Amino acid sequence: MTHFRSFLPSEELRNLRTGDISMDRTAIVGADHMLFLYGGTNDHFQAYSRISEQTSIANGHGWANLTAQRHERLSASTQMLSLFVPNKATCLPDLYPLPLDHVPTPGLGEMRRLLKEDTGVMFCDDLIEASLPANRYDSSPWKLTDSHWSDYGSLLVANSILRRLAVTPIESHWVECEPHFSAGDLGSRFGEKVGVQVIREVACELPTPLCVFDSGGGSLDGASMGRRVEWECEDAPIGSSILVVGNSFAGTGLRRNHLVYWFSRMFRRTVFLHAASVPTDVREAYRPDIVLFQGLERFMRLVPVDEYTAQQCEAVYEVRA
Repeated sequence: MTHFRSFLPSEELRNLRTGDISMDRTAIVGADHMLFLYGGTNDHFQAYSRISEQTSIANGHGWANLTAQRHERLSASTQMLSLFVPNKATCLPDLYPLPLDHVPTPGLGEMRRLLKEDTGVMFCDDLIEASLPANRYDSSPWKLTDSHWSDYGSLLVANSILRRLAVTPIESHWVECEPHFSAGDLGSRFGEKVGVQVIREVACELPTPLCVFDSGGGSLDGASMGRRVEWECEDAPIGSSILVVGNSFAGTGLRRNHLVYWFSRMFRRTVFLHAASVPTDVREAYRPDIVLFQGLERFMRLVPVDEYTAQQCEAVYEVRA
């Protein structure tokens, strides 16, 4: 039996049965109380089963071509990395309560095949390894009641990126913490008391950054398309600047399970832009030494285009604000 010693499921979560689906059909209960995406706008389960394999593979081709074009466009003057995060179900298929015909999804598999020689592309192999049954006894890299990775999973991937940049990874250790309740974006689909008590967390000795700009006004509701957040850290061990273009896994840096949380403490300047496109004027607009694009397996059904300036990408958020 798998144990998740960092999180204790609430009684309401323990009372759910494997295979239960939330009323809005967004979330499903897996083995060991692990919650997964089921439906939603990304048709999550459909991406693994009863899909057009050729369509998914074609999307993988599109993403591979776009990634190669980005690296060619920026590599002359800026170091660029592309990180693709696998779905929670891809990493924990043995806990998903329904049969997954294709793991990973065909599109992600095709991307890995086409880009296997590109040293600037990363597929979170450390995260996948840490998610294996033999490795998840003491701590899970995924949140129990959330579609996102845990603080530990985020730090694991951040360290993978730092190693790729030839930087010493962040040292950490586990500490007991004051228990606090967390519903997660999936637990809340079943009720306000469905969640976990967090009893242990990752601790690191890192400098404290300063948020110098946030178009979201410090909102913890999550990043939205077009949101930009900038951090400065005078005592950071790396004197360079990094721009992270991505989604809620990269995050604003306001939560510990965001990649930007760790980068904002390691780099002198860190900018996060929530976008699927890398702006055409990315170098002029943000002046980064390093550009990291963070993609996600479940968003691969749509291939973006890099035809927008930074101002146009950010304006999407201003319209919604």
